[in-house]
Amino acid sequence: MTQARLLAVAVALTLVALLAPWVAGDGAADEYEIANGETLSEIAARHGMTVEELAQANGIVNPDLILSGQVLLVPGAADGRGAVPAPGGAGLSGAGGSYVVQAGDTLSEIAERFGVPLVALAQANGLSDPHLIVEGEVLTIPVPEIPIGPPVAPEMEAMLDEAAAAEGLDPGLVKALAYVESGWQQDVVSHTGAMGVMQIQPSTGYWLEDEIFGYDLNIETSAYDNIRAGARYLGILMQVTGDTDQALAAYYQGYGALSLGIIYEDTIQYVAAVKAVRDMYWP
Repeated sequence: MTQARLLAVAVALTLVALLAPWVAGDGAADEYEIANGETLSEIAARHGMTVEELAQANGIVNPDLILSGQVLLVPGAADGRGAVPAPGGAGLSGAGGSYVVQAGDTLSEIAERFGVPLVALAQANGLSDPHLIVEGEVLTIPVPEIPIGPPVAPEMEAMLDEAAAAEGLDPGLVKALAYVESGWQQDVVSHTGAMGVMQIQPSTGYWLEDEIFGYDLNIETSAYDNIRAGARYLGILMQVTGDTDQALAAYYQGYGALSLGIIYEDTIQYVAAVKAVRDMYWP
């Protein structure tokens, strides 16, 4: 997932309480918000627990599938049992925190880990050259800006509406998908190479060009082409699956696995997030 997608999913999940109710264990419990890049095993070790105990306390079926922004209940944490401070204050809770630079760290990796823009991290620490950080340096981690309303981009919204109409799709669904995917940003590229507003994988773009459109598309730099490609692909998945949830799932994890009856936990959360954003902003 890109940072924009993770943030939007986290916001939507929080608003609809998708991850509640939690299955809390006996005794007191505290809340812990997962930072970008953290694993359940790291969080469990930090709080003196096993992965199994932490997973059971939160009703987590697959410990490898957790999301940045997800709030965990940590049994025993409220009374201090087993709590271990995160190195350099790396565990964020609420209004920001700090981080001690480790050997081999880069500022861009730290920014991605905590889900904050690189520019914001550099500015918060007065770094004129983001390439120059020193092991042992303590960085201030700014609070990520959480979108609290629909994106305001009339031209982008008009293109999304037009593409949805051309494919006979619910415009709210297309806009919500694009929002969760990229925050309506054409310059977003995921770690797997998915590009633009609709986060089109290069292989999907090539297939759409060769088999569907019959001509080249500029999905990398043209928001118009990217949106047309994404809407067409979603429309095809709607036709193939005959179901909105299944089409969204296939868009996120790929149709191959879905056709075999495989659906991942984070896919379920993604589908719920897209529908929640649509219902909040474009019902």
